[in-house]
Amino acid sequence: MQHSDIITADEDWLIDLCHRSKEEGGMIGGNKHGDKVIKISEQVVVKYGYVQESEAATQELAVHAMDRNVIHIPEVYWYIESHRSLQPVGYIFGDDGAKTAFTSLDYLTRYKRLQYRNNSIDLEPYAQNLVLCHGDICRRNMIMKEDGALALVDWAYSGFYPRFFELATLTCLSPYDKEFQPLVKNEFENSLELTDQESKT
Repeated sequence: MQHSDIITADEDWLIDLCHRSKEEGGMIGGNKHGDKVIKISEQVVVKYGYVQESEAATQELAVHAMDRNVIHIPEVYWYIESHRSLQPVGYIFGDDGAKTAFTSLDYLTRYKRLQYRNNSIDLEPYAQNLVLCHGDICRRNMIMKEDGALALVDWAYSGFYPRFFELATLTCLSPYDKEFQPLVKNEFENSLELTDQESKT
């Protein structure tokens, strides 16, 4: 299957192709109770399940924002929606996501999960410097390509937040990957060069 076939394909045909590929052993990631990743050609995979429009949008933004010589982000060809959800998700918001859409930085500042981490949190100083955060930097979301390039996948927890959110999220992940996460955390601390104010927040 060529990329042009995917771009011009009919939605129903694509959905049927995913079901057939799964039945033929094409599932390469995910689990039966959550999102699934199905390989439908040598160059194309499909993620389906509880995928939100925001994931497709932020991943597509990352494709154009990142230097491909540094990191590869898979291109998004299609997003097919069966239901809409605007709830931010990710470890920093709790296991079930935020269950709300943040309409202002003040609302995000007052969000109870963030207050649980630090009752004195104040995000106002960062209002003009929100950046795209992946939100789930872990081994399973990093793929080493044949040419040696690193690919970063699974943008389900991504969004625009103060840059230290990426580092804060790593502390939520540590129990799940005790050997890997401290190494990544150290690299983030060195490369971000957080200000004293950011570190305290």
